[in-house]
Amino acid sequence: MAQSPSQDARFRSVYTTHHAAVRNYCFRRLAPADANDAIAGVFLVAWRRIDSVPGGDATLPYLYGIARNTVANALRSNRRKDRLDGKVSALPVEFAQSPESQVVQREEARRILGVLDQLSDTEQELLRLKAWEQLPNAEIAEVMGLSLRAVDSRLSRARRKLERKAATPSPSTSAVPRPIEGGGER
Repeated sequence: MAQSPSQDARFRSVYTTHHAAVRNYCFRRLAPADANDAIAGVFLVAWRRIDSVPGGDATLPYLYGIARNTVANALRSNRRKDRLDGKVSALPVEFAQSPESQVVQREEARRILGVLDQLSDTEQELLRLKAWEQLPNAEIAEVMGLSLRAVDSRLSRARRKLERKAATPSPSTSAVPRPIEGGGER
């Protein structure tokens, strides 16, 4: 929103006259970075509401009222940040994996997903609900519209089938020529 020249002149006068007082108010209550943000916030509000800013001796108390709210918001934000930092620091630290182990894990995941694709849609969904969504069997039964007993048995069969297929070498690896024992050609 563009201001008229008279509004601009009025804001410049308010800023020039009261900046030091607002700055001191904010710096007494906040850390320097937060105080600078609060000062900017106070004068942004004053700029936006320049027609509502009272004149004379009432100007500074008006700006202090805005500063008080701005400082309170900054303090609340800092408390929320501190609580969040506390929660995050309480989480277990996961160490970065080496590139080699990441490659091996990705390759293993691709292989398992390839084997999973060989199962029926129902078997895939049962295993995904169990492994990825970590649902208990009773909830899987509800999701799938099956009895708990059916989920237990189908999940058990699907796991065995997945393990069997995962243990079988894939056609791409079994097609690799193996050296002939004895070292020579016959």
